[in-house]
Amino acid sequence: STTTCTTTTGTTSGTTTTSTTACTTTRGITSGTTGGFLMATLTGNTTNTLWTVTTSSSTTIVASITTTNVTSLPQVTQQLSTSQALAATSTTSARCGGEHNAAAAAGGPCFFCLSAMVPNSTEEALIKAQLDIRTSIFACQSWAVICNERRWLGRHQGKDLFTTKVQHTMSCKKGHYGVDGAETNGYLNSGFFMAVWTMLMDDGRPWGYDFTAKVDPDAVFFPDRLAAHVGRYVGQAVYLLNCNKWSAPKLYGSLEVFSEQALRAYSVGWRRCKNELNWRGWGEDQFMQECMNLLQVRGVGDFQLVGDSNCGGGSCTDQYRVAFHGFKTVDGYKDCVGWAGHTTNSAKYK
Repeated sequence: STTTCTTTTGTTSGTTTTSTTACTTTRGITSGTTGGFLMATLTGNTTNTLWTVTTSSSTTIVASITTTNVTSLPQVTQQLSTSQALAATSTTSARCGGEHNAAAAAGGPCFFCLSAMVPNSTEEALIKAQLDIRTSIFACQSWAVICNERRWLGRHQGKDLFTTKVQHTMSCKKGHYGVDGAETNGYLNSGFFMAVWTMLMDDGRPWGYDFTAKVDPDAVFFPDRLAAHVGRYVGQAVYLLNCNKWSAPKLYGSLEVFSEQALRAYSVGWRRCKNELNWRGWGEDQFMQECMNLLQVRGVGDFQLVGDSNCGGGSCTDQYRVAFHGFKTVDGYKDCVGWAGHTTNSAKYK
């Protein structure tokens, strides 16, 4: 630990001398040769549990490090996981070009987008229809479709496109509010999505994109509209709250938007959330909201983000909303796309 103090001395009425001292403490994270250690410094004070970590590659990660019962300035040893090491070596400029040929607007934020689909289901039919007309996540700079099987989606520029396989069952129990600790009538899928987020962060896919959007397959989503909602938050650790129907703003899972810095905080602290939160009776959206709050990532309200049938609804003709939920059939989905003013013609994306 290194403490730097600056003392300012002044004279009052020529007789009384006063001094003001301001100190900044920098703690060093011990480096190592195995396990993904990186040289870094922490800045904060002994009462903080949320630290700004700047690695040797000048990448900032928000880390949650407990300093309870500390009586002196400690040297903190923090082992950075594989995902954090990847985060520390990626840059926005290196990845934002659009690996799927969907370029970001000049000077605007860029997006990594994902959906999870159940194989051999209406969700798979919806995803393939979105791919065919190149809408939803397929209009983002980079995308992934997550499934517990490797499924063929189509072809683009002579290349076969497949789902990304996650090693976790997609069979999730449906909750009944108030029964066996359930706090939702939806699926209790927090465990599955923990596996999804961990896999994506370990292979580095979200890093280098200003925001990541998780989109339900039955949500009509227009990434080109998202920039107007999130541009002011680029570089900040934030996530969007999209429903204000209940007693407090909520994150609804039809469209979840996290800044890169928010996901970096999650990559450091998700095990803390898993261990400290009573998440087994929750849907994944409640888990992500509670986890972000625990990690002191700021939730910002945007209640014009989604027209959600579960939260007041909204017309597909609304040109400001980014997404509309939920459309369970391909025909219904395409109707909404058309009402929103977008083409439903095949993009020959096959």
